[in-house]
Amino acid sequence: MSSPAAPWTVESVAARPAYSVVDVRLAAGVRIPPHVNRDEDLVVHLVGGEVELVLDGDGRRLLAGAAAAIPRGRPRRLTALTDAHLLLTSVPGGIHGLAAIATDVSLDPDDRAALLAAAGVVRVPAG
Repeated sequence: MSSPAAPWTVESVAARPAYSVVDVRLAAGVRIPPHVNRDEDLVVHLVGGEVELVLDGDGRRLLAGAAAAIPRGRPRRLTALTDAHLLLTSVPGGIHGLAAIATDVSLDPDDRAALLAAAGVVRVPAG
């Protein structure tokens, strides 16, 4: 009996001190909760699908081919409206390690939150 597929996958494409690129695939309905990255500026390139990105409380839909800059220190959340494929670039590098922590379903949620907070990623209240 096989286990069900995870609702997301994250694979490191490039990991350098100056930048990281990760390949992210999200199933429709997956929500990345509100959070802030303290140390990295991000660029999301939507390769396929449709997502809603909420940055500083302002929401917008991104379609395949779109890109969005997400400055460090700004609250954001993302919802996959359809199955979605994204390339996420962080400057400086390091997001590839955070993605592995965020998607590790074997971690206790409190342990995951503590590890992410220690690395500069803090959940913020929804709103």
